[in-house]
Amino acid sequence: MGLHCWQDPFAQPAFAERQRWLTRLARSSTVYTPEVFTGMKELRKWHTATNFAERIEKINRRPAAADIALQMRSAGDNAVDLEARFTLREGERAVQAAEAFVIIYENQLRSEIRAGENRGVNLQHERVVRFWSTALPLSKADGTALWQQTLKIPADWQLKQLGVAAFVQDAQAGEVLQAVALPGCLQPATATAS
Repeated sequence: MGLHCWQDPFAQPAFAERQRWLTRLARSSTVYTPEVFTGMKELRKWHTATNFAERIEKINRRPAAADIALQMRSAGDNAVDLEARFTLREGERAVQAAEAFVIIYENQLRSEIRAGENRGVNLQHERVVRFWSTALPLSKADGTALWQQTLKIPADWQLKQLGVAAFVQDAQAGEVLQAVALPGCLQPATATAS
């Protein structure tokens, strides 16, 4: 009897490359999909509410090392205008390779599993990454970057369930310096994290 694997309908090559990068940073030789990452580290005991809450509190107590201003506006005809401004804080300008990413995610997606251990199960997915920008290096001179793009939204995406997120990371250490998300709405809106 052959092994039947479930194909992830939301997989993208960029995600597999990021997994390989995280594996190299962790000095591991096994590439797999962990359930939960917090602060760029796998949280294996995330099912324990206390463990999860403690990890998030610890991360949130650290001062942000970058500021992010993020906007998403409807551009008509199933398109969105996105803008993200990134700035390293004064004390963080020594980071040698800061880079930023912008992500569009979608909520309330469903998939019917037809093979593997979950065969016959209908799964609901939240915060599924649908778009992941290429890395945007922050200027070594002033620690800033500006990212602007108009994206055409594919017909099978649910416009009302889209959100946008952005983060800045230290590309050498893998540490996330700041992250922000703007929930799914396409009315004019602005989110700023500092």
